[in-house]
Amino acid sequence: MKFSEAKDKLKELARGRHHHVAFELDEFSSGRTETACTLYINGLGSESGSTWEEAFTKLENRLGKERVEEFPDIEPKQAVGR
Repeated sequence: MKFSEAKDKLKELARGRHHHVAFELDEFSSGRTETACTLYINGLGSESGSTWEEAFTKLENRLGKERVEEFPDIEPKQAVGR
């Protein structure tokens, strides 16, 4: 995934909330490299991974939990009107 694609996807997930996308690359004298892809949505927090896919997986899992907890004191039957 390209940076611009990650930026667009995060904007969509943020739904108008402030958001931040960052990419870091460390190159060591040994030739080894490390990457960090960080995604942040205001009110939700941030997630990082060595790839965009890893960071989005973590963020989407967190988003899924947030949506489930939207109505914490309503039984599933009540939520669908039964």
